[in-house]
Amino acid sequence: MRFSTFALAVETVVVAGIIACVPYTEIDWKAYMEEVSGFLGGQLNYRKLGGGTGPLVYPGGFVWIYSVLYYFTKLGEDIQVAQWIFAGVYLGTLALLLRFYTNAGLSWKVMLPLFISKRIRSLYVLRLFNDCWAMLFLVIAVTLIAGSPARDGRRVRNWVLGCFFYSFAVSIKMNVLLFAPGMLYVMLRTLPLLQVMGCLCVCAALQVVEGFPFLLHDYEAYVSKGFELDRIFTQRWSVNYQFLDNATFVNPRFGTALLAATVATWVLVWRTRWAKRTYLTSAEATALRPVLRDVPHPAPGATVDGDGDETAEEAEERAAYVATVLTFFESNLIGVVFARTLHYQFYTWFFFTIPFVLSYTAFPRAFCLVTFALIRQGFEQYPPTPLTSMLLQGGFALALVAVLFLGRDSASSPSTKIQKQPQAGGIALAKTNGIAPSPTLEVSKEEKKKMKTPSPRAAASIAQPKTKRAQKDSPKPTAKPKGKEKVK
Repeated sequence: MRFSTFALAVETVVVAGIIACVPYTEIDWKAYMEEVSGFLGGQLNYRKLGGGTGPLVYPGGFVWIYSVLYYFTKLGEDIQVAQWIFAGVYLGTLALLLRFYTNAGLSWKVMLPLFISKRIRSLYVLRLFNDCWAMLFLVIAVTLIAGSPARDGRRVRNWVLGCFFYSFAVSIKMNVLLFAPGMLYVMLRTLPLLQVMGCLCVCAALQVVEGFPFLLHDYEAYVSKGFELDRIFTQRWSVNYQFLDNATFVNPRFGTALLAATVATWVLVWRTRWAKRTYLTSAEATALRPVLRDVPHPAPGATVDGDGDETAEEAEERAAYVATVLTFFESNLIGVVFARTLHYQFYTWFFFTIPFVLSYTAFPRAFCLVTFALIRQGFEQYPPTPLTSMLLQGGFALALVAVLFLGRDSASSPSTKIQKQPQAGGIALAKTNGIAPSPTLEVSKEEKKKMKTPSPRAAASIAQPKTKRAQKDSPKPTAKPKGKEKVK
């Protein structure tokens, strides 16, 4: 049995036990229900939709999702039904994320930290935040875009459906936009210009469809409240900057500086990491004409789990898969690191991706665990304190240094084993149990030995012309020996 299957089964039991034994904590669920009840009652003005925690500040996708939940939970009153629905969301999201790890060939040791967070389980089945739904649809989108192997050597990527789910995730909560730079770059590296434009149109069209009733009624109210980009959160619940004074925290210049740092880091990681990756297999590269062409590079190395028995096609498939998923995750992590405020529920945005990202850096395993532990401590402790914020920022700093300066996109992991399998004509194909480098042909040691030690007859036939040539070129020829020549 695979580790991911076993771990998912155990996690199902754990979550069921939490729902049965741990009391539910009310935070935003009632406010969500009040917000959608106004819409279901006929109110289409976004400025007038709100609940106990304030006005509605999420786009139209949130309204549709929680309107369905409103009816499934008996007008929001049956909390336990809602908990079981969110348990399904949690386990579905976890299953898809574990699939990223297993498809990349990562070891069970890399996946183990995903199951040690009490906070994550609480956010899903005891708090019922809308971030959970946003991440579910985002993970579905990445799964479709990363694709799966096909018989003809190409990847089966569903960009149209992937863009649909990505846009739907954005319409639930706008934090999903942090994945956009990575998604756009992968799009430019894998699709022709017309298809890129088509995918962007899919994203835009879905936003219009979901918000159509509100746009038709008062488009200014919908855009200003549903996509409120200038909103400033209360520092009291901010996990990441408790050590700052409130005047600095709310200062517009502080926000501008963080935004500039985010964009600059995206550009830097594009130049230092993303540009060096190969996003297409050889079969895809010959059939497609992407906006930005792939340049062959060795694929990322990682601590992997397997016997190393991998063909060139499988190595290319895995390299393209990992490059796509890793670019999405790094893009989001950079946005999180420079966010002005992080609330506890924002942990769902990136928690499951940290071990994956750190696996493709040159960080020793001990440093990876320390980085993960610092970030985890910042979110696990309640209430947030200046100390926990500093620990969190320390973990973010280590992760950022690892991603930007210790990336392993062009080198194999020290633990990666290289194996060679003889092919026809004495040629062997280099293989690895990690993300294999671009296919190269090498001569095996046995073949090299055979080539160096020819048979006696072949040696004689080769040596005779050499002896004659040496005699001809010699300035002082000597008499030919009688009898047979001795081959040295």
